[in-house]
Amino acid sequence: MPKLSLAALAALLLLCAPAAAQAQKTKDDRRGDMTFAIVDASSLCADCTVVQASGSFGEGTVGAYYSFVPRGGFKKNVYFIFDSPGGSMTAAIRLGEILRNLKAKTIVGRAFVRNGEVEVEPARCASACVFAFLGGATRSMPKNSRLGVHSWMPVTLLGEVSDKTKKTKPRVLDQAIVEALHRQTAIYLKYLQTMGVDLRLAVLILQTPYSSISWVSARDQSLWSMVTVDSSLSTPADRRFPVLFLPQTSSPPPADSPPPAAKAAQSEKGLAF
Repeated sequence: MPKLSLAALAALLLLCAPAAAQAQKTKDDRRGDMTFAIVDASSLCADCTVVQASGSFGEGTVGAYYSFVPRGGFKKNVYFIFDSPGGSMTAAIRLGEILRNLKAKTIVGRAFVRNGEVEVEPARCASACVFAFLGGATRSMPKNSRLGVHSWMPVTLLGEVSDKTKKTKPRVLDQAIVEALHRQTAIYLKYLQTMGVDLRLAVLILQTPYSSISWVSARDQSLWSMVTVDSSLSTPADRRFPVLFLPQTSSPPPADSPPPAAKAAQSEKGLAF
């Protein structure tokens, strides 16, 4: 029996990956490019921007994000709701860094405005998406939403698989590939550490084959600081899905209304003898 070359093995893994990365082999309709859309909650919170991020991370994701950002930037409270099967680790990490700088709050789900509230239906955030999600200053998981991880494929190896003009047979354990894998691993571990996540998550990532997926339990999400305590997301008794309770916007006092100190002074004047 002929030996399987490294390139052939990698190609086989790539062919298997899309099917293996889905729970119970269900059809995944989120394979298109990442898109960003405003969930209009302005009537509920004038100081809030709620963004639905759906689709796969790719080379154009960061550019699409910058094109999407409203003129003048986001409001004071920023929420990013993720529904994604993964994609480019480079794009996901860059977006995660942007979200951390924004002090954005991240949630896994699909957001809809219903009955005067923002409801969040469950969704999945897998592979590279998890790294973008971890960029949130606070991170929330509605009931039945899922976080999935697996190991990554070296970029150099992916390049050899996709380069159809390359005629030379790649060497087993090619030094350049090994070095590239080490560099990528160091970058990813440092990112997790910077985001305050327990590196036990990295153990699960590295021990899960690229062609498979491990869904992180709610217990481990909490233990490994993947999620944070967020009282703004809860499920009222009369609702099927969790509700995102946005901060109340305080209305400014009327222009002709005196400040509280002036009112107190006027009141004391009226009581003087």
